[in-house]
Amino acid sequence: MIRKSRSRTIHRLSILDVYKPLACTIVFIVRTIMCDHACYAQASKLEVLKHSKTMCNVLAINDRRDVIGIREVPLQSSISQVSFFQAFGKKPVDLPKLKGYTHIELEGLSDTGLVVGYASRAEAKPGKTTAFVWDSRSGEIHDLGQLPDDVNAHAQDISADGKRITGYSLGSDPARLRPCLWEYIEKEKKWIPQALPTIDVLNPFLQAGRVVISPNGQWIAGCAAVKHYSESVVDSSLMLWQQNGDKWERRLVHDEQPKLKDINDSGTMVGSSIYNNEVRACVITIDGQFEWVDLLDGDVSNAALGINNSGTIVGYSDAPSNADGGPRAFVLKGGRVRALDLGEHSVCSSASCISQDGVIAGYIVHDTDEESPLMGFLLQSEEK
Repeated sequence: MIRKSRSRTIHRLSILDVYKPLACTIVFIVRTIMCDHACYAQASKLEVLKHSKTMCNVLAINDRRDVIGIREVPLQSSISQVSFFQAFGKKPVDLPKLKGYTHIELEGLSDTGLVVGYASRAEAKPGKTTAFVWDSRSGEIHDLGQLPDDVNAHAQDISADGKRITGYSLGSDPARLRPCLWEYIEKEKKWIPQALPTIDVLNPFLQAGRVVISPNGQWIAGCAAVKHYSESVVDSSLMLWQQNGDKWERRLVHDEQPKLKDINDSGTMVGSSIYNNEVRACVITIDGQFEWVDLLDGDVSNAALGINNSGTIVGYSDAPSNADGGPRAFVLKGGRVRALDLGEHSVCSSASCISQDGVIAGYIVHDTDEESPLMGFLLQSEEK
């Protein structure tokens, strides 16, 4: 079930605030699942990815069933986190670092095998972060750059055909953080950035809430500033951008400011927002209908992380912070929220994405000693 929104919140945040949606994958408490009280979405095929002895998590999947994710690899005296790409039916490939940078984070994957995200380095100077694109076919990684006169950028999503990338670009004097679209110009053989129109040049909530683009590249969504009460208190609202001729036009969708995670070709968006002081999954339609997603039994918070063009939504539902529990992956279809059936040994899980043909991916934790504590999974559900 989903319930309509009844509240409006204004978030306090600074320009350095960054939402970390994968925090629950690092620290967790094993949950005992009460199967006699839960309703499960039955699986027809479950594939567990064991690309690490300690941690492997799938972040995105495309329609070829290629995936991107993160995994831990042992070093001499420590453990390092590595980003990987795995083509369907093949072994995973670790992504290279962008020259001049020490770390990369993956955000999106196109059907053409392009991967986007951001690269970072420790130096506290302009250019600390930059947006990048990596081509799985050539193995080459490229700096997407920023808007003119800006110093940092972050790519957050990519269209299915790999020709449009969305994110934000950041500059100073004056302080600015603007939604950005990088479009590949075939004649020039390069990516050209452009700022999407906003009311204000400083839109700090974009760091937390993402700028997402529909698979067909026709819709872009994000939460942009509508009023600055002070340097640290900003009121943002959900916006949609649609191309009209050679320009992108902005319109207000809803006064709420959710942390967006995904959007489909119909313009339906999913993410999370604050409801009764808890993080709650939400769904927003293109005409501004805002609804809350029901929790699984016994839980107090949840988040919607992915949606496909059939309207199937995936995410996680979580127990109270002081309880012996952890997140459980869920699927929402036909107005019904159900826990994913990931096997009897599953004690903790999250579904981060879903393909157009209904393959769900994320991470799973088993209660057995023979396997790595946290593994990626692919599930072909009967929800197809």
